[in-house]
Amino acid sequence: MILKWPGGKKWLLKEVSHLISQKINNYIEPFVGGGSFFFALTQQDKLLPSYIQKGYLSDTNQKLINFYSELKLDPAKLYRNSIRLINNHTEEEYYKVRDKFRKNPKAHQFIYLNRTCFNGVYRENLKGEFNVPVGRRNKIAFPSQDYFNLCSKSLSNFEISSCDFEETIKKAKKGDFIYLDPPYVDRPYENSSYKTFRKYNAKEFNINDLERMVEACNNLRDKCSILISNFSVDLVKEYFKKKDGWNFKETEKTTFISGKAKGRTKVKEAIIYNSL
Repeated sequence: MILKWPGGKKWLLKEVSHLISQKINNYIEPFVGGGSFFFALTQQDKLLPSYIQKGYLSDTNQKLINFYSELKLDPAKLYRNSIRLINNHTEEEYYKVRDKFRKNPKAHQFIYLNRTCFNGVYRENLKGEFNVPVGRRNKIAFPSQDYFNLCSKSLSNFEISSCDFEETIKKAKKGDFIYLDPPYVDRPYENSSYKTFRKYNAKEFNINDLERMVEACNNLRDKCSILISNFSVDLVKEYFKKKDGWNFKETEKTTFISGKAKGRTKVKEAIIYNSL
């Protein structure tokens, strides 16, 4: 993938390909993050034809959206500037670039830090500053220029914006397909609660935001195809009930976000969708 990002959903496509209509008007993804599901869907040719051509992508992380905007407009320039940083990477250079990024963030710095930081995690402090330390890998995996070009092509007819998810959902019209992968709610772990990683921005996604999302989905479920991924916990099941028109499928995945062993566990994921 173009970015390393916690909780990527590339794997999800095989699970849900049969749920995606070939008569989509707009594809809408308000929590685009690393874009793994979007790029897998628009670039694959085995499960489905690449018929998703236009729509709306958004995220509240302005620096992430700036990266996608530059990737869309000038992938060659972005690649040149990025690979220059990668080729000169040292621990000392990493922290120099991180300091520059905090003051005046650039798209090529964004992907360089993403590919060389600890665990590929994007995290901000309360001031909105990227604060992840350097990673300890011997070899840095970095996408080719051809892959930059391919991702740029995927983005070419999409409107990309940094905004609250509700603003993007409001653009939905009859016949659109909406995919929602919000920051996950906390999940139970051995009779206690394991705090899920949500520090993608200074302001964390919370339970009130989840409830706003649920209300927006309920308002659109009779005219749009909607797909949602989250932890399969009682709270999520309570929000999306079969009597309200929601289907619920469970699958098991291993999480790798946490630096602690207890955070790297097998968890049950929920795939929630309506039927149109």
